[in-house]
Amino acid sequence: MAVSIMSASLLLFCLLQCFLQVSSQGKVFRSAPEAHAVFLRPKRANSFILEEILQGNLERECYEEQCNYEEAREYFEDTPRTITFWAVYSGGNHCLRGPCLNGGNCTPNVRGFTCSCNAPYYGPVCEFKVQDEALQGITSSTAQQTKTAEKCPTESPTACHQPCTVTYESFRCSCMSGFKLHSDGRSCLPEVEFPCGRLPEETLSMCHHGNCPWQVSLLNSTLQKLCSGVVLGQRSILTSARCLYQDSEPKLSNLYVLAEKQRTLFPVKAMYLHNGYHKDHHENDLVLIELADSMT
Repeated sequence: MAVSIMSASLLLFCLLQCFLQVSSQGKVFRSAPEAHAVFLRPKRANSFILEEILQGNLERECYEEQCNYEEAREYFEDTPRTITFWAVYSGGNHCLRGPCLNGGNCTPNVRGFTCSCNAPYYGPVCEFKVQDEALQGITSSTAQQTKTAEKCPTESPTACHQPCTVTYESFRCSCMSGFKLHSDGRSCLPEVEFPCGRLPEETLSMCHHGNCPWQVSLLNSTLQKLCSGVVLGQRSILTSARCLYQDSEPKLSNLYVLAEKQRTLFPVKAMYLHNGYHKDHHENDLVLIELADSMT
């Protein structure tokens, strides 16, 4: 009998405690934001079939997952806003560090940035200056015909197939050694049997390392090999940005190019990293090296 009374009293006490707790809190269930905070990851935006029906969602496309430019464009539905977002999302706004030299104007774009240079400067980051003799060699008729040209065209039918030299409000096409300029003034034709070089031994079907005239090696100050490269011109070498920029940006004074055929070291004058290169991506893995001296 005493046990039954104690059990009933304990049950009544527990019910009373629950009633008082509910009364003091005013609610039993948590709000949606509080409930979502319990989970490490909230429900995906526009999940399942809604993902293909509704407008692109920035949270789903670019923050829950890694998006590309087209997916970001679906969300903004506006090219200028998309470019502004993409410049930061793909590795930061490159214009913030002021890459354009000599007063050039920097504009962010999908591939990184573009420099608009003030005359007489030109180049990817306005690093080159038109020489005085080039200015004097332009006639008034030439300047009149090409006064709208501020830099070398790259995609139009008038684009040079090989080197392009900018002059004051004009440009001039030229060709590498072993080629000659076509009558159209743009394309280049081979004028020797092997314009790109040939293997030192005609019996070889494969070019071994160091035996090709277009191969070079990049060495550090202790003459240790860093990367391989290919010859583009008498002072131009192309190599991998991922190889050369492994830990930090290399110093020009510590870099040398070894022409293995000549066994000659050439100091490096300048390096030009591709505007669209990012260490976390594999696209645009290129860096152009300018030599202080000609290889010929």
